[in-house]
Amino acid sequence: MVSLSGGGYFKLVKRRFFQLMTPYFLWSIIKFLFAGGFTINRMLDSVLYPDTSFWFLWVLFWIWLIFTLGQNVSKLICVDELIVLLVMSILLMGGMALYELRYFGFQFIAYYFIFYILGYMLNRFDLLASLNDKLVLLFFLIWLCLAWGWNMHSLPSWIPSFPYVPSSLVQYSYRGITATFAIIVLLYYCPQILIRTCGFHRLIAWSGKVSLGIYVVHLILLGFVTGFLQSLDFSMGSMIYIVISALLVYLLSIVFVYVLMKNKYAARYLLGKI
Repeated sequence: MVSLSGGGYFKLVKRRFFQLMTPYFLWSIIKFLFAGGFTINRMLDSVLYPDTSFWFLWVLFWIWLIFTLGQNVSKLICVDELIVLLVMSILLMGGMALYELRYFGFQFIAYYFIFYILGYMLNRFDLLASLNDKLVLLFFLIWLCLAWGWNMHSLPSWIPSFPYVPSSLVQYSYRGITATFAIIVLLYYCPQILIRTCGFHRLIAWSGKVSLGIYVVHLILLGFVTGFLQSLDFSMGSMIYIVISALLVYLLSIVFVYVLMKNKYAARYLLGKI
């Protein structure tokens, strides 16, 4: 934790802003230029409603900022930082559920702040070390049941409504619990897989190091790839089409990011590598 006193904290804020917000705005401009619709109003909307394709960069910066402020507040009032962070999370989620705030990506900041705290807890208490194969298998089966009928914007039909409880809160809770089980399973098994030395595992490990770049690049390429596949007019099932599209976009994104990494200016301003 960096203290608020002195200039170290503000230097770190500046660094994080450059790493996340600079790529957010530059990639937004690039996207608008490709779409042929770059205007000042659209750029202003990307601040007021950063819910479009690159919202993850925006949200990650603000979550990090709130998290570090919470750590410093806990130090000032001599309270365990986890208590302060959990209170902040409850306030954020309460504001989102009760008032349905949708400006400046608040709904995403409030929701994903929980997962940021979860990652902090897993690291601080080394919770993964207490797991075993049987327990993780149970978590996987629970996730499988919860994910059955999963929808991004609505609840599965088997979940009833709860009186006096906002439906948005139930929806976010269901999504959060489902995602949490998936995260724990992946964090438990992935290190065991990625320690292997074959080329595929090295590629996956490298992809993790440049995942932000792959994320933004694939959103630029997705429309071109899907449009190209549709123009071929091959008769293929929807699942095969999805798999082929995903593989092509992933591989092309890796190539583009690799090329960008070779140029120090592209790596600095588009990938936040400083």
